[in-house]
Amino acid sequence: MDTINALLHNTNSLRNATILAGSRGLNNKISGVTVLEMSDLNEEGSSLLNLKQGEIVITSCNDIKENVEKQLQLIYALKQRKIAGIVLFYIGYVIKSLDYSVIALCDKLDLPLICPPNDPQISYASVMNDIMGLLMRKSEHESKKERTILKGIMELNQKQRSFSEGLKFFK
Repeated sequence: MDTINALLHNTNSLRNATILAGSRGLNNKISGVTVLEMSDLNEEGSSLLNLKQGEIVITSCNDIKENVEKQLQLIYALKQRKIAGIVLFYIGYVIKSLDYSVIALCDKLDLPLICPPNDPQISYASVMNDIMGLLMRKSEHESKKERTILKGIMELNQKQRSFSEGLKFFK
């Protein structure tokens, strides 16, 4: 599984992103990505319940852009669900000025808060594609390694080799 640090260094969309807070969480492992447009926890149908551990959440907090208390409530809820980090779009446009308490809370919780560059080429879709591509490459690499190990074990069995000879495939 890749980390946020790997994501920041190995993808085009987030290579020049700014880490606003939570830099101690850059080694958080990534399992997937979710777009969260309904960020007001009081809204019916909030997709928060669908979040899985290790996901990166992409949002602009448009529905709570002027409510710092709800932004803080959202961060606590995301941390409880053990997400890997937040990619917060449109700082300066949707949220005119991010309140320091939001940054401080993400720092306190070691929850990376990432702001992508203000570039029209960088969209939710480009970030999602980069994250999924990174995870797919990692998955393909792990599958190849597993196939190599299984092939080696099968060959050992066919050649009737010892258990100690088989251990070399797990190094």
